[in-house]
Formats: sequence, structure tokens, C-alpha cells
Amino acid sequence: MDHARARLHTFDAFAGSLKVFSLDGTIAWHARIENRDRERVLRWLESIEEGARARNEKKLHEIYSWSAMAVDAKGNTLIIDRCRRSEGEIDILRIKAGGGTEPVILASGECCAGGLVAWSDFVLVHSDPAAPAQRCAAIGRVP
Repeated sequence: MDHARARLHTFDAFAGSLKVFSLDGTIAWHARIENRDRERVLRWLESIEEGARARNEKKLHEIYSWSAMAVDAKGNTLIIDRCRRSEGEIDILRIKAGGGTEPVILASGECCAGGLVAWSDFVLVHSDPAAPAQRCAAIGRVP
């Protein structure tokens, strides 16, 4: 939610479709980004569907293409694209309200977590504080 502009950001990660709504329900702006895993996931789903039909089974699958989304102080949408643990970086996509997409790289050390918060000119990537595994956080300024 972009409280400063009274906008609701929604993202269909599988299709790569971002829609930003005004509170009256009209689309204020929209964008599309390419899901580089879409074709691979579609093939996987088709193979699972084929086997399930042969066994007369029904299954429900959850697919996570992008793990987290936030809205920055300028009304841009930020999405965690991928974590590169070996390089100690997280790639974030900034989808700009005025059009266009640009990469943002956050130095994350060993923290490759799925929570994303935008605050002023900073982003915070964090693990689930209730998770029993090792907790981590990475914070950085977003230009």
C-alpha cells in the first residue's frame, strides 16, 4: 500500500503483471516484467498434470516466482528478484511509477531472506522473526 499517494500495488508474480489501483478501484498505472522461469514452470506443471490425470488425482501447487514486494518513498514498486548468496548480494527490481524498470543491488552478506520493507530511502531485507532458523537482516540505502 502506498499511503502517501492512496494507491494499492498488486503483483501477479507468475504473469509478471503489476497493477497499481487508486482507492476508487481504477488502475492508476501498470507494468509488466518478464518472468524468466515462466516457461520452465509451465512445462513442470504440464508434466505433473499429465501424471495426476493418469492416476485420477487432483493436486494444488503453490509457485513463488518473486518472494517479496514493497513500495518505496517515491511510489515505485520494489521486488526481490534473486539472492546471490555466494556474492553476498540481493538483486531487487525497481518498477518505476513513471515507467521503466531498473535493478538495485543490496549488499546482504549471508542474509538471503524473503521479507522486504521500504522505509524512506532505505530497504530492509529480513527473515521471518518467528522462524526457528537463523535470523538475519540486511539494510541499505536505495538511490
